[in-house]
Amino acid sequence: MKKPYLFVILRIVGICFLAIALFGIVLTVIGFGDFETNRFMIGSFMTVFGLFIGISCTVMGFLPEISKTTVQTQKYIQSE
Repeated sequence: MKKPYLFVILRIVGICFLAIALFGIVLTVIGFGDFETNRFMIGSFMTVFGLFIGISCTVMGFLPEISKTTVQTQKYIQSE
């Protein structure tokens, strides 16, 4: 049985948004000393937005593996 492509797409989107968050961290650090250029504010927004969407999509993308591991763990604990 093939897995739905939705989970693969969610993983890719999550990784892209985590890359955006990393770029936002760089902008925040560069713009920290100079508040007139708005790099600090743009970088902060990109970091928060990228982390929120990136972590959410990545976790949802790995949901089948998480569910499978949880079921296997539960069966192992019940057998003991």
